This record gives sequence, structure tokens and C-alpha cells, in this order.
Amino acid sequence: DARTLELARPALRDSELSVKIAAIRALAEYGGEPALALLKALQNDPGELLRAAALAGLVQCGDRTAQEIALADKSWRVRCALAEILSKNSNEQNQKLAATLLADRSAEVRKAALA
Repeated sequence: DARTLELARPALRDSELSVKIAAIRALAEYGGEPALALLKALQNDPGELLRAAALAGLVQCGDRTAQEIALADKSWRVRCALAEILSKNSNEQNQKLAATLLADRSAEVRKAALA
């Protein structure tokens, strides 16, 4: 509901990382254009954990562009978050993308892609 957006906006500016990530997860669950716009604003965040959460949220909402951005990200944490979301939302296209992560240079990403 609209209350989710009302609570998430200030939470995204909180000094605590865990509060920001909780807000990102709530926005991903909420979905809708206003929530997606807030998530997209974070997809290039310099903090890899925020970026990973935002991109995972966008991917969870079906954003194919976010999949490509996460797949190409230099941070193994971002690619690992992608692998985890793909394994939770398994369909043919997600399985193909997860298969590419099996060749990732990070063992953590490969492990998540197998889950």
C-alpha cells in the first residue's frame, strides 16, 4: 500500500545499512512504478551491498535490464545476489542466466547459482 512507500523513502536515507536494505526489500515486495523508481535510483549506488539489494529487488520484480546490469557488475556480492534471486524465481530464462553464473570467477557466485 501507499504506507510502504511513505515509510521506505526516509528509511532509504537512514544511516544504518540494515534499515536501508530492509526498505529496499519492502519496496521489491510492494512493486509498482513508484517503488521501482526508488529501486532504480539505487542500482548504481557506490555501496555494493545497497546496489546488490536494489538490483536483486528489481530482478525480483521482473526487470530484465537490472539482470544484465547485475550480471556485468564488478562486485561478486551483486552477482551473488542475482544468482540467489534467479534460483528463487526459477523459469527457463532465469535458468539460462543462472547457467552463465556457473562460470563466474567467484566461488560464492558459482555456489549461489547451483542452489
